[in-house]
Amino acid sequence: MSAAPKIALVLTGGGARAAYQAGVLAAITRILPPGAPSPFRIVCGTSAGAINAALLAAHSDDFSRGVRRIMSTWGSLRSSSVHYTAPAVVARAAARWIWAIVAGGSHERPVSLLDNTPLRDLVNRLVDFSAVRAAIRNGQLEALCVTASSYDTGRSVSFFEGSDELQPWSRARRSGVRAELGPEHLIGSAAIPFIYPPERIGDEHYGDGAMQQLAPMSPALQLGADRVFVVGVGQALGPLSNASAVPSHPSLGKIGGHLLDAVFTDTLEMDLERLRRVNATVQTIPRWLRTRSGIDWRPVEALVVTPSRSFADATAKHAHLLPPAIRVLLRALGAMRDGSTNVLSYLLTDGRYCRSLMRRGYRDAMARRSEISTFLGQNARKPVRKNVSRTMVRPVNATSAALTRPTAAAVNALQAAGPGSIFARCNRH
Repeated sequence: MSAAPKIALVLTGGGARAAYQAGVLAAITRILPPGAPSPFRIVCGTSAGAINAALLAAHSDDFSRGVRRIMSTWGSLRSSSVHYTAPAVVARAAARWIWAIVAGGSHERPVSLLDNTPLRDLVNRLVDFSAVRAAIRNGQLEALCVTASSYDTGRSVSFFEGSDELQPWSRARRSGVRAELGPEHLIGSAAIPFIYPPERIGDEHYGDGAMQQLAPMSPALQLGADRVFVVGVGQALGPLSNASAVPSHPSLGKIGGHLLDAVFTDTLEMDLERLRRVNATVQTIPRWLRTRSGIDWRPVEALVVTPSRSFADATAKHAHLLPPAIRVLLRALGAMRDGSTNVLSYLLTDGRYCRSLMRRGYRDAMARRSEISTFLGQNARKPVRKNVSRTMVRPVNATSAALTRPTAAAVNALQAAGPGSIFARCNRH
């Protein structure tokens, strides 16, 4: 009897947009039996997704309880829970930021638009890292992984805590490091560039994990995943901002929004495309030939849930919830104009906005309940509602690829790719 597949959960980043992930996870609780443990043996998070990941990992014994904690956190969030909002504090931070641009800044103090000290206090209250370690010791969790980007080396570093057999890895511009995870890893992973200050971990300074993360699914595969369930917060088709009334000259806010979209979205799309190509290549080579050639690889299944609709309308509707001082600052940057709402969607850390994103995540996942249930090895307990909007949930496999005669070129390509590529080595335990 073959062992159950090891399923990994990958939660990408995006500031307040990560509230969408809570809704998707809530839909999964409707699929699992009441009180069931987490179906995810490996949990990986980046940026704000890292905080969701840590909360979920700390409740590996009761998935529903962990999801309720995540939803409660996002639903009750206030801007002051994440960064200081007092006008004097915001004005000082903005002045330091402008001076840093003009005069080169200071080496003594990190420069950013906002001070995220309240987020550190929130993480300290929320996440019980001892519960994560207990879950690993009890065999309920294989690994928790948090990715951050080093400003000093330019590498994407995946800090992981997990079972003893897991090994660190090093690949081009990215590495995996065993660590005792703590609040500093989550703060560093969620430090959006320019907006929040870098976080010091060890001897290096780290920023948002989405930067330099060329292969978001790679850490999960390095940690031994057989299947990967990804919840993204970007949008694959079309821009997230309004297309109407485009100004003749883009504002700093609009440019910043496009840059953030590129950081948080594009690498996931490229990673999925790589996985599709590699799966197709692997399927063309019979197992006996792979074994004889020393290539012990297999196709990896992946299921991706991303927003079916733009967040632009919800962002514009809730923009007034931003604290006045931050609203003035963003207006000066042009981020409050029509078509420039992308930046706001990352910074609107207000429970009312977050609840609207959670509802969208829930509807999107429930619309494809059958696929998710099959992927997780569960039987759906209730029929899918017909009036729920459809989501972009894309199974990634090679069944549509033509199975051609294996060639030496295909074998050589797989050998050259090595274990650091987007596909996973078959681990036999």
